[in-house]
Amino acid sequence: MDNNIIFTVILTCMISRIKGTDYNRASDGINDITTLVYPPGTTRLFYGNNNFVTLPVGYFDSLLITDILVGQNQISVIEEGCFSLVPNLTRIYLHENRLEVITSGMFANLAKLHSLSFHDNQIWRIESHSFKVKRRPSHHVNKAYQLSPMLRCLIVIII
Repeated sequence: MDNNIIFTVILTCMISRIKGTDYNRASDGINDITTLVYPPGTTRLFYGNNNFVTLPVGYFDSLLITDILVGQNQISVIEEGCFSLVPNLTRIYLHENRLEVITSGMFANLAKLHSLSFHDNQIWRIESHSFKVKRRPSHHVNKAYQLSPMLRCLIVIII
């Protein structure tokens, strides 16, 4: 094998670790998510199989985060506005937790969200406007709202 290719592969791996794009704290037995400090530049958080009960507002506030995996925890509370300052969020995995209610606005204005998993929870109610996405105002309508295509399909499947 060409030495230049080997060097390029090794250098690429090293750079991706320096950038800190992934932060993996899965299966660490952590009780409080706020004790974790993810490195600057992190885009994907892997926090599955811990003991989190609450996802607090302000913890995920980052322009860079695209993926949050918090499945297989004990999450029963997602504080209002928890995901509101994560505009590039594309995937949220909340499966195998203890969620009972999807509250109004919980996943609102996540225009880039295309994958949301919350199977194997104890959901018995989904409040209206949980998945609203605010569209940019047009010259005809000042405030128009619509559901993203992924969430529209998800709601049809649930109903």
